[in-house]
Amino acid sequence: MLKTKIRKLICVHLMCTLFVMMGSALATPEEDYEKGYEAYHGRSDIFVAMNYFKKAADADHVEAMMLLAHILYRSNENKEALKWYERADTLGNVEATYNLGLMHMGGEGTKKDAQKGTDLIVKAATNGNSNAMVQVARWYEGGALGLTQSNKVALSWLVKAIKLDNFSAMEILADSYKTGRFGLKVNPKKAKTWDEKAVETRASELKKAGKKE
Repeated sequence: MLKTKIRKLICVHLMCTLFVMMGSALATPEEDYEKGYEAYHGRSDIFVAMNYFKKAADADHVEAMMLLAHILYRSNENKEALKWYERADTLGNVEATYNLGLMHMGGEGTKKDAQKGTDLIVKAATNGNSNAMVQVARWYEGGALGLTQSNKVALSWLVKAIKLDNFSAMEILADSYKTGRFGLKVNPKKAKTWDEKAVETRASELKKAGKKE
């Protein structure tokens, strides 16, 4: 009698395990991504999150690739991070393009190549990444990395970033109205307006990030 009960319990356990495995195998990339996101942000279970992100990323889920690359980069697994950023870049993710540029410029996970890094960041800016736009604006302001110095071009990139609600760009513009940077006339009133706008935008971004988590 006891042996029969044990056999039944083992069978039930095996069946439950099989159903769980089947459910995982049948999950869509988006479902795997959502499970990984919940594990990462909800439970801070990085290892479980990475398994789900890896599975979704293997199925070309770009958001999963980005988070997987982010985790790997923060863990100093730069070569693996670079690989996933490259794959996301080929699928059109401009944040991946920007991060690739930074990694090539810093020689992280790959041989240092300032020219390739510059080209990738300019590409990211051209395709709509506001952080890349801010970087390109700085380069044009200083005439760095082979770019011809131009306050006009630098300011145009800064304005594009501001239109995408980049608070760093707003902070730079505020500073410019205080100091005359980019050839602008000093204007304390405009400086104050952009300082306030930057603070407001930063707070809004933090609030969104908190809700998302």
